Amino acid sequence: MADIITTQLVWNGDNECYAFWKVAPCCGAPDPMGAIKCCLTWWFCGCFAGCQMWGTQFGGKSCAVVNHCLIPCLIPCALVGIGFLVPKVMYVFYTIADILFGTFLRYNIRQKHGIQAAGPCNGMLGDCLCATFGNMFCGLAFCQQCRAVQVEEWDCFGVWIQGGTPPIPIQQPLGLDTVCCVGGPPGGGGGGGGAVQPGYSAMKR
Repeated sequence: MADIITTQLVWNGDNECYAFWKVAPCCGAPDPMGAIKCCLTWWFCGCFAGCQMWGTQFGGKSCAVVNHCLIPCLIPCALVGIGFLVPKVMYVFYTIADILFGTFLRYNIRQKHGIQAAGPCNGMLGDCLCATFGNMFCGLAFCQQCRAVQVEEWDCFGVWIQGGTPPIPIQQPLGLDTVCCVGGPPGGGGGGGGAVQPGYSAMKR
């Protein structure tokens, strides 16, 4: 159990979950404009940035509307919808939806960037714990994830407009490895999969 926690707390040796003072590369070098763009994007356009971050983990420069916007939102929306029908437990369904999305996003980031984690299902248990508890403390786990990826992986408007790579309608074929889990269904045992991509260590300035 200790390994599950420790391998999630520190990624690539220097990207600690608790290191809220580390703001590169998500806030630029850091620099004022990079910080402003990061804050405004996630505060006001978080749903678009989230879909962009989700989609780019599957290898593209942008997200696919069906694969990475509609389908990942379908289960959370269904859960929230059930919550509206049963107002007394609405918060429970909303929390479940949030944890599901956070777990798979964190897992996919690790898989793409070759970040190892101990625990069953290629470390997904630890991802779930971080999505459940790590984001309760000022979004520490989420900030760790932002530091692990390139800015272009979540900068929806910068990529869609300035970069000229708008979302595509659909990524074929539709399956777990293009919608939900990078590399397909999580296997047993520990360790992160996927090809190693430039992570936080490679991008420090």
